[in-house]
Amino acid sequence: MMFMFDKSPRLQLSKRYRWFISAILVIVVTVSYLARMSVSVALPMISGEMEWTSAQEGSLGGILMGIFLIGYGFSNVFFGRYVDRFGPRSLLVVSMVTWSAALALGALLGHLYWIFLLSRLLLGLAQGCFSRSRAKSPVSGSLQERGEGPTLSTWREVLWGSC
Repeated sequence: MMFMFDKSPRLQLSKRYRWFISAILVIVVTVSYLARMSVSVALPMISGEMEWTSAQEGSLGGILMGIFLIGYGFSNVFFGRYVDRFGPRSLLVVSMVTWSAALALGALLGHLYWIFLLSRLLLGLAQGCFSRSRAKSPVSGSLQERGEGPTLSTWREVLWGSC
């Protein structure tokens, strides 16, 4: 069964390949949540390295965590149409490349606060696109009529169970 808005034809993929794609996407979603939550867990260490006072940790750390949500919300609202235009696969690739670049930027130049802010904003933009691409469910568009139940239910649990 295809989503009403999914106009792509079904690809005939082997059962093994469908599970492989699902497993890769589960890993990507897990890493996505780890990257999303990393600053809130590491904030005391970041504060120590940047020699912030407790007041600065609250304000600058709050901005650091909030800038991610601004990018995430913006891309969820305004980039959703690109999933329909270019397809979920293309946007997933662009999203993961941008997300990886944002994490690398933050890791290499994170000692500069404004660059760390920029990397968090880019991460939010990239993960918002990733979230929209997952909602299009690229796995369901490639499944056959028979045998899609276990794969699709696993994928939907990852998609909707992690929101």
